[in-house]
Amino acid sequence: MSGCPDMTGPTTRQYLWFDEKGKKTRVAAPQYVDYVMTFTQKTINDESIFPTKFENDFPVSFESIVKKIHRLLFHVLAHLYHSHFREMVLLNLHAHLNCIFAHFILFNERFRLIDEKETEVLKDLVVALKLHPESESSAASTTTTTNTTTTTSCSQLGEAETSASPTNSSSINTTSNTPALGNTISSEGDCGSCSSPQEQQSSSPSETTAVSSNSSSGLLTALAETAAGGSGPPLLDAGAALDTRP
Repeated sequence: MSGCPDMTGPTTRQYLWFDEKGKKTRVAAPQYVDYVMTFTQKTINDESIFPTKFENDFPVSFESIVKKIHRLLFHVLAHLYHSHFREMVLLNLHAHLNCIFAHFILFNERFRLIDEKETEVLKDLVVALKLHPESESSAASTTTTTNTTTTTSCSQLGEAETSASPTNSSSINTTSNTPALGNTISSEGDCGSCSSPQEQQSSSPSETTAVSSNSSSGLLTALAETAAGGSGPPLLDAGAALDTRP
């Protein structure tokens, strides 16, 4: 760092030092860093700014002073990454530098001490270190959306193939064929599960009466079969009056 004539950052950004009178001064990087560390240490040790005793209040300008310290320290980090990261890697100190930067960025995200126009020069590093949960959630949501779209497209393609299949069409026509249904009904008399007329006559009269009395159409059908000499059991005497009680 001793060979840096200017205090620069990423994207050729130039950092100038402001003295106590507010005058901007262009200084070398080592001198700038020395000014920053001296100012920070002096401010933190000031009891009127950072009180450590009970009943001592913080000054009104406390927030602005903390923001200035935070901004100056960020300038030092930006210069290290921009001009001296190779040396940090050779000294095996880059992991420590990344750890300090991560704590610094997360602290700033919590309290918003530096403007985004100051931190945007290291935005790529923030993304690379995955310090923003928003970037991870957006990437996960993008992956989920892609998978959902692919699944929907596959399902729609499957439905289109099913509707266009000639096999399914022929099976539907065969099922809805009326003669085949008639043949199925007429052949039920030959199966082993059908009962003979004698078994039907020996069935319980109470069950037959209960089934027939559920509807007037069933009762009229049974009376018609009895008058015509049918084989069905006599459900009701023709001379008896119908019981219309509720």
